[in-house]
Amino acid sequence: MLSIKLAQAFRVTNLLEHADKYLAHLPRKGTENTSSPETLGEHMELVLAKVVEICEKNGLESIINNLIVESVDKITFDQADFAADYMLELFADTIAFHDFGKVNEYFQVDRMKNTDPLFKQKGPEIFSPKHGHSELGAYLFCIYHLEKINAFDTIGDDDKVKLSVLVFFFCNSILLHHNPTLVNPHERVLRSQFLQFRTEIKKFIWLYQGFPEPDIANDYLDALKEIFNQFESPTDNFPLFALLRLNFSLLTAADYLATGEYSYDLKLETDQHWGILSGEKRERLLEATRSNKEKPYNIDAYTKLEQLKSGAYQFINPKERSGPNLNVLRTEMAVKVLQTIENHTDKRLFYLEAPTGGGKTNLSMLAVTELLRADPSLKKVFYVFPFTTLITQTHKVIKETLCIGDDDIALLHSKAGFQTNVKENEALEDGLYGSNRLDFLQNLFALYPVTLVTHVRFFDILKSNRKDDIYLMHRLANSVVVLDELQSYPPKQWDKMLYMLDQYGKYFNIRFILMSATLPKLTEIKAVQIASGGLSEVIDLLPNAHKYFQNENFKGRVSFKFDLLQNGNEDITLEELASVLLEKSRARAAVSEGRVFTIVEFIFKKSATEFRAVIDQLEQKDSFFGEHIYVLSGTILESRRRNIINLLKRNRKTPGMKVLLITTQVVEAGVDIDMDLGFKNVSLIDSDEQLAGRVNRNVDKEDCEVYLFRKDDPMVLYKSDDRYKITRDLNPEFHREILESKDFGKLYNLVFEKIDVRNNSSMLENFKDNYLGYFKKLDFPKIKSEFKIIDQQTLSVFVPLELPLTIENLEGEQEPFFNDFELRFLRQEKVFQPGDQTINGAEVWKLFRKILSNAKDDFIAKKIEQKTLQGILAKFTFSIFSSPKICEKLKPWTEPDNLDDYVCLNDRFSTIYDYESGLMEYKLDDPECRIF
Repeated sequence: MLSIKLAQAFRVTNLLEHADKYLAHLPRKGTENTSSPETLGEHMELVLAKVVEICEKNGLESIINNLIVESVDKITFDQADFAADYMLELFADTIAFHDFGKVNEYFQVDRMKNTDPLFKQKGPEIFSPKHGHSELGAYLFCIYHLEKINAFDTIGDDDKVKLSVLVFFFCNSILLHHNPTLVNPHERVLRSQFLQFRTEIKKFIWLYQGFPEPDIANDYLDALKEIFNQFESPTDNFPLFALLRLNFSLLTAADYLATGEYSYDLKLETDQHWGILSGEKRERLLEATRSNKEKPYNIDAYTKLEQLKSGAYQFINPKERSGPNLNVLRTEMAVKVLQTIENHTDKRLFYLEAPTGGGKTNLSMLAVTELLRADPSLKKVFYVFPFTTLITQTHKVIKETLCIGDDDIALLHSKAGFQTNVKENEALEDGLYGSNRLDFLQNLFALYPVTLVTHVRFFDILKSNRKDDIYLMHRLANSVVVLDELQSYPPKQWDKMLYMLDQYGKYFNIRFILMSATLPKLTEIKAVQIASGGLSEVIDLLPNAHKYFQNENFKGRVSFKFDLLQNGNEDITLEELASVLLEKSRARAAVSEGRVFTIVEFIFKKSATEFRAVIDQLEQKDSFFGEHIYVLSGTILESRRRNIINLLKRNRKTPGMKVLLITTQVVEAGVDIDMDLGFKNVSLIDSDEQLAGRVNRNVDKEDCEVYLFRKDDPMVLYKSDDRYKITRDLNPEFHREILESKDFGKLYNLVFEKIDVRNNSSMLENFKDNYLGYFKKLDFPKIKSEFKIIDQQTLSVFVPLELPLTIENLEGEQEPFFNDFELRFLRQEKVFQPGDQTINGAEVWKLFRKILSNAKDDFIAKKIEQKTLQGILAKFTFSIFSSPKICEKLKPWTEPDNLDDYVCLNDRFSTIYDYESGLMEYKLDDPECRIF
């Protein structure tokens, strides 16, 4: 057990003569703790205690033990039990030794301002920086264990060499525990200063009583270095990769928490502080889906499940298309999901393929609560989405369904601000940040029972070599993870994604629920099954999902029309498209109380802008849509986007209401709107189906149609996507057949074959020989860089306009757009005054630049400032794909003091940006500047 090894680990207080003279931290200026410096022994004891606490709260003991056993098996030791026990000792000692190097007299004098006479006699300046301690700590760790291993007389030389190599692997965590990234141990350890200066720093060993006298000959150590340089596991060895990464996660997290407790008296004392589902809160959440009166479909599903067991209920699968029958089908799917979970609670990978409009999010929440109910060891929930808009949209739904509060759910993405539950009167008692420091820890480590996170950030937690991502690795253990919209992931990454999920599920006791409306099971990719020695069984939550796809309530919600694609490969003109759109919209309004909601989707923002101009010209002659023409693209700010969506939802059934929504593909990201007619630039089949999901969403209308047209070539957006390559080369009738039959498996069988051909070719980069090879070598940077969810850089553009404090909600009432804490922060910084109705973006940008450049003694206060400002900045910011051409073309409209990936429009912004229609990309006057 790790806790036992940690209890047995060396203590500075027992080893160092005059241990009380050695310091680890000084009090921070401006904080409550100004009494005395923290000794090295006190800090090390606190770090060890924090590791024990983290492991206990997150259930890590058994996970660490299993990873060690599997690692030992893959490395093939002769005496496996002995090796596993020693490997656990190395894991513990990495943490116990990490700050032993603070005995460096230069660290004590230069960093700790230690004036004790003990440190007057300073030796030569060996290390760079001379006051560093990580190199020295790694040296002490290595020498101690290499000597100990060399002295063993109960194991063979081969096992000794392998254990010695593991010493170097674990030593990497000590070397890098203050670095922002984790690098390949072969690279970092072999260029470590302690190997270069090992004879000069022997004197530090003498400070530690009981340490072995190093007598390993230089030729032995040089030989060991050569073996280490060449060493790689015989197989992919995911367990060793995960073990070393988890070791780094625990060391850095515990070090952070221990320092926070000393410096700020921050203590995570309750399960609520630790973000763990337990006790009454857990029971309340588990009961929510069964008894929440706001969700009668779920209550009905549980009732019918019990009736099904007694034979009093049978699935009926109603064929007639209607709103009530759609709800019957949704209930039936819920019952089937509950039944499947009940029969397979021991499985780790679940797949939920459900038709658009089938209520996948609700079905997933039923599955989540039943998995939590079946296994008390599962104590956290993560929801993973491809876009931040999906997170903000689903946030409220999850809270309402699971009956949880803001203190139970976190938003983890690049646009999220600082999350706090401290009220204004509490915060002001101790300054703006005094009572928020504990919230800071919870934000940093996502210490909430339910976390909503983007798929980029989530997979970074699994694979990244950045410390900020690895911090959260231990949080994933013993959790349920829901990944939505799988079809948005690039196919060339599916094999890596599936491998990661399967391995993490197996070793970290994670239940994964993979969801899509179009993507069949990824387990059909044969190369992953072969390369990884067989995948875990994947359970279909809807075993016969195809029957629901074929039901008229899903299949017949809209009719796809291909009339506009009949002119061979010729593009339609915008004038022709506008004429057809107006004709069909008029006809629809004539039979719908004068009401019609029409959506037209383009690939590029440029086409959307040009189409708006064409429609405006026609509207001047004969007004039809009037003032209800809206643009929704990637360059529209969040407040405008939410206003448009709320207006569409609020007026969905208003007689006489005529709306035209001109959009790019951002609307496909699960946006909850219900239109009557759709027009779409044909692209990926998945994309076409997603747009159709915004039309007749609730099956309460007749004769709803989606017209496909060809205006822009989707190759620019999808040139590396296997799905595009396949559909481009196939007969257009194939496209029609899949959309009408909803048999997406026909497409994906071809995609899977393409992936398998690539993985079976020695001429191409493949999964087994290339990607799994990085695990053999423990090449942390490559494991991250070769698995990219988004393979293109983005540029954030800040618009310095004035934004209102409130926006109109679904009921037509004003609701806050800036939260209380953000307003208090802006008020403190003199950007906002009580009585103001807007926030000035130009002043917000000035504040951002000031905070970036200002030094602040209170580290946590500075981080809270930055996180709070991040949420505020996001309200004024849109993102576009970056290129040198776009950056150059935007220069006339941007401030000179920009960042590489973040620019602010200057005071001429109104000539390039409009709040209602977004970026005027046509003014960039370059066809290569593609805006979506």
